[in-house]
Amino acid sequence: MKQWILRVVIFVLLSLGLLAGQFMLSALLSTGSLHPPSGPGEQHGNLAQWGERLLAVEQSVDSHSAQERQGLEQELSEQGVEVWVVDSLGQDISGKEAPDSVLGLAHTALASGGRIMVESEHDSGRTWAATEFTGSGGVQYVAVGSFARHDSPPQPPRFRHASLALSVACAALLLYFLLRGKFGLARDMRKAFRRMAQGDVSVRLTPENTGARDEYQTLAKEFNAMADTLHGALSSQHRCIAEIIHDMNSPLSRLGLAVEMVDATNQAQARELLNRIRRDSQRLSELSDRLLVLSRKSAGETGKPECFDVASLAEECVDSLVLEARKTGREIRATIPGQPLPLLGDKELVRRALENGLRNSLKYTPQGSDVHLVVSEEAGPGRSMAVVRISDHGPGVDPEEMDLIFQPFYRGANAEEHQGAGLGLAIVQRAVLAHQGEVHADNAPDQGFVLTMRFGLTHETGGAPTGPKVHEFVAKAAKRTLPGLTRQGSRETETPPSKRRISAHRLAS
Repeated sequence: MKQWILRVVIFVLLSLGLLAGQFMLSALLSTGSLHPPSGPGEQHGNLAQWGERLLAVEQSVDSHSAQERQGLEQELSEQGVEVWVVDSLGQDISGKEAPDSVLGLAHTALASGGRIMVESEHDSGRTWAATEFTGSGGVQYVAVGSFARHDSPPQPPRFRHASLALSVACAALLLYFLLRGKFGLARDMRKAFRRMAQGDVSVRLTPENTGARDEYQTLAKEFNAMADTLHGALSSQHRCIAEIIHDMNSPLSRLGLAVEMVDATNQAQARELLNRIRRDSQRLSELSDRLLVLSRKSAGETGKPECFDVASLAEECVDSLVLEARKTGREIRATIPGQPLPLLGDKELVRRALENGLRNSLKYTPQGSDVHLVVSEEAGPGRSMAVVRISDHGPGVDPEEMDLIFQPFYRGANAEEHQGAGLGLAIVQRAVLAHQGEVHADNAPDQGFVLTMRFGLTHETGGAPTGPKVHEFVAKAAKRTLPGLTRQGSRETETPPSKRRISAHRLAS
């Protein structure tokens, strides 16, 4: 907007400058000078001074009086002025014969107390004036002046119209040269938007390198950034759809082959084939579930809201994955607070977010290492926040890819060695944002990946809320067990391998 205001101001200044040039040219052609002659009002103010100078020259007996008279007469002649000095007796002191009109005007000025009287002689085209002044010795005199009229001849209407049109045309032409680059960029932007609407995501804008940053260039850069993001998302989607098809075809092919081999094998081999069928079926089920959840969240669908405990839900997720983690030589270590953290929202969606976050860390953390899950409560603006932080000891994420890992179907450079469709973290982000929360990913200071999720709790202050739901949370928590971990308040201790199930005493804190 500032650029447009500046251009309008430039256009107005150009127009005014051209009009001023037109008037100066007109004055030069009519008077031969760019300086207009003094007007009658200014000359009338100098009349008394001219009278005093003329009186001083007449009364002077100096040898330079003749030169002074000649200089004064030349000055008056250039101004188109004639001056007479008349004394109180009505005699012209210059010695030259004064016209009757001069003497009459002098008598009138003396009679009126020395005020200036102006008369116009239309026949001669001159203006007359008289003023009283005091000479040396206190004697009163009257200076009478005759001034030439300097009215410029009017310009012909045709010349005025032509000069005005020429001024506006020149200003418009200059403004066009200033804006033609912007007009071209606007035209290119319209074409680019049209091609983008037709499905061509490869279109890009090339802003002119003028060294200035304005709205058009900023918009062009933002359009290019949007096109890059859209092109990358579509490319990732097409690539990952192909990977999904491959991931689905492989289990389906193995399923068909295993079914055919069941009849031709003994019981032990059949049991192994059935276990393989079960694993492949589970992979297909998980893949379809993730696609279904992502499509529903992308369409804006939400489940029925209910009040649930984030801490209990995190404990359930750890409980469901800890045995799976141990089968691959990994451990899940959880630190969960004793008090409930109530949240109103879609419980199953939050469950999927927590499970996907844990599965993502279990996938990339090396064998023999741990995945840490920490649930805590932090004070936020207006209400408390339930914070779930999941960290591992994997290779981490390239900083340049950190903003891309939450996009659907995106798989980073470290994901080539692992199976997946690039949907886990996309579901995490959509689940957290659906509950007005925040999600953040970063690399650990030493090594590893850290995923942080924040959910806004339903109570405004810390501590356990009151009501029937709270008692239900506490009752369920008192019965829940956590294999491999003992929860005492917000502390964790490792359980000996011989003891797998220990009660999680939620009320102990």
